[in-house]
Amino acid sequence: MNGMRSLALLAAVVCVPALQAAEYTFTPGAESARVTVELKKGERIDEFRMPAWAPGDYQIFNYGGLIDEVIFSRKGKPAAGEKSKDDPNLWKIPDGADSVSYTVKPSRGNFSPNLQIRGELVFVNGAGVFGWFPGHQDEPHTLTLKLGDNQAGYSAMPGTEKVFKAKDYDELLDC
Repeated sequence: MNGMRSLALLAAVVCVPALQAAEYTFTPGAESARVTVELKKGERIDEFRMPAWAPGDYQIFNYGGLIDEVIFSRKGKPAAGEKSKDDPNLWKIPDGADSVSYTVKPSRGNFSPNLQIRGELVFVNGAGVFGWFPGHQDEPHTLTLKLGDNQAGYSAMPGTEKVFKAKDYDELLDC
C-alpha cells in the first residue's frame, strides 16, 4: 500500500508544470533579429548579461558587442540601464528590470556565426543571440519564434514549430 501512495505522489509531482523563469521571443528581420527576454516571476533584476563565448568555437567573442538598441523595462515601464565600461557583456540596471529587448547583428564566427539570415533561412547560435538575467540559469525557459505563416523553426528542444521549452539556460543555448 505504501508503494502505491508513493507512486501516486510521484505522478502528481511530475505532472505539475514548471513555472517558466524566462520567456524569449525571437523575431528575425532582413539583416538582424530582435530578441525580447521577459522574466515570468515578477522579480526585479539589476543586471543583464550576454555570453562571452560559444561552446566548440574555442575563442572569446564578447557577444555583448553584437547587440544594440537595448531597452529595459519593469512592469511594462521603461527602466534605465547602461553598458558596463569594464565588461562588454554586462548591462547594469540601477532601478531593476524584468524585461529587455535588443537587436542582434550577425557575426563572423570561427566555426559558426551567432546569426545568419539568408532570405527565408535563419540560423541561430544560442550563445550569440540569447542573453540572460543572472540568477535564473537553472530554471525552465521558453523560446517563441515570431515567424511567417509558412515558416517553421527546428530545435532539439521539445515543442512545436514556433514554441520550444528548455529545462534551463544551458539547454536553450545548446539547442
